[in-house]
Amino acid sequence: MKHKKHICLIGLGEFGTELARELSRQCEVLALDRDENRVSAVVDQVQRALILDVRDFAGLASVVTADFDEAIVSIGEDLEASILCTLHLRKIGVRSIQAKAKTEDHAAILRAVGPRK
Repeated sequence: MKHKKHICLIGLGEFGTELARELSRQCEVLALDRDENRVSAVVDQVQRALILDVRDFAGLASVVTADFDEAIVSIGEDLEASILCTLHLRKIGVRSIQAKAKTEDHAAILRAVGPRK
């Protein structure tokens, strides 16, 4: 039996919510957002959805492990949360991290703190 890809998707704005729904058709998806309403909107459409402030390393590390195949950070508006989340995912040991950036500077910072290839 083929291994289903395990993906952690963080940030459930319009883009993140649609991506979580699409990915859950073929992958095991853990969706995270600090907004209860956003989590409630996808809880029945993904394998697992939790309310979590990803700026908190201990909280994130309690639900995300290095065993995840990929993490997608879909936080565009909150630069601090986006950067800290990417840094935390790297510390946890997630091998593949994709992150949405709003500006070139944001992208450069995410590349600097993200996984080393």
